[in-house]
Amino acid sequence: MNERALVTFGVTGFGELLELALPGFQAYADQHGYTLITELPGALTRPPSWHKIPALLWALEEFEEALWIDCDVVIVDGSRDLATEIPTEAWQGITLHHTGEGDVPSAGVWYCRQAMQPVLEAIWRMDRHLHHRWWEQAALQELLGFTPDRLPVVQESETELYRRTYWLETAWNELYLGPRELGGARFLHVGPGSPPGARAGLMRELTARVELAPTKGASSA
Repeated sequence: MNERALVTFGVTGFGELLELALPGFQAYADQHGYTLITELPGALTRPPSWHKIPALLWALEEFEEALWIDCDVVIVDGSRDLATEIPTEAWQGITLHHTGEGDVPSAGVWYCRQAMQPVLEAIWRMDRHLHHRWWEQAALQELLGFTPDRLPVVQESETELYRRTYWLETAWNELYLGPRELGGARFLHVGPGSPPGARAGLMRELTARVELAPTKGASSA
């Protein structure tokens, strides 16, 4: 029995993105010993992005660790297991994006251990962020001591969650806004903020490039 789950879903127009991402997710899960979970636990009661919280909680009831990957992520180089990057004392692993809006923690690729269950429950209760532009990520940022409601986003305090967070290299959740050299990227987050149709086009272009050079992964251009 696998001890880890790879969790994702695609709803309300994002189903095509999930179909494009799934072969890479399944290959990664098979290679590194994850159980792939794509079911949405229950009905949509909030903006879809929020529902990664119950999805992760559901997975962590059965598995010791869960890796969330957004359905608009393409795995470019799956040769390494993200879990091996994260020290045993960390509760979670995420990336920090340095953007024009400040230093923004991102949950598009989010590794959680069972110690995160109370944190996830706390995030779900923070419904004042229900319609924030970053949805549940705004709640996560606040619990990390960042300022999601003020720009530029900065870290203003060091919380217990912050101390228990491992900051992944951006190669694990790198933004892909259009055709370019892939460099050392491992997971590429495709067209965030753009309409699903535009993201689907970028994902088809990117997955075709990855399939043409499966052994080169991130080094292909």
